[in-house]
Amino acid sequence: MDTEKRNLEARDWLQAGLEILKTHGHKGVKLPRLLDALEVSSGSFYWHFKNVAAYRSELLQFWSDEYVPSLAQRARQSAASPAQYLDELSRVILKDQSHLLDTAIREWAQSNSDARAALEKADDFRRREVKKLSGERGADKELDTDGEALLGAVWRGTVGMTDAVKRLKLMAMVTDPEKPKRP
Repeated sequence: MDTEKRNLEARDWLQAGLEILKTHGHKGVKLPRLLDALEVSSGSFYWHFKNVAAYRSELLQFWSDEYVPSLAQRARQSAASPAQYLDELSRVILKDQSHLLDTAIREWAQSNSDARAALEKADDFRRREVKKLSGERGADKELDTDGEALLGAVWRGTVGMTDAVKRLKLMAMVTDPEKPKRP
């Protein structure tokens, strides 16, 4: 391990934790693994976090408050329409492999109240994104339950927007319902 002093911020620790969460799940988020990933000793960790439990709590909050919304923000930056937003969101999610985080946190939420609260917060954000999409399509009605479920699947990476039938159905819901655009 490199004992050379590194100026790590709390955010560096949290981002490392997300990477560990992707590959090892919530049970893999342990101090020795974090130290190995960042190639540092434990001093910096305890400068930023009281203990591993406090770190895990902050990790969940970072995921729901910053990471999940950042995916939507990145997708919106290069999208001119709701359909392009969905395409870009799918690309961002798959590129970042954030669906792996979603899976890990959903598993964690089954046994941890902090994880459950973070998941509910992230899912609330996602529902608000669905409502934005329905408003952007120029209609007063919201996406139907099927559309919300499909968009949720995009967020979780379970429909990588490659299934043509599901993709076309979702695109039709966020664009002109009478004339679905084909990819």
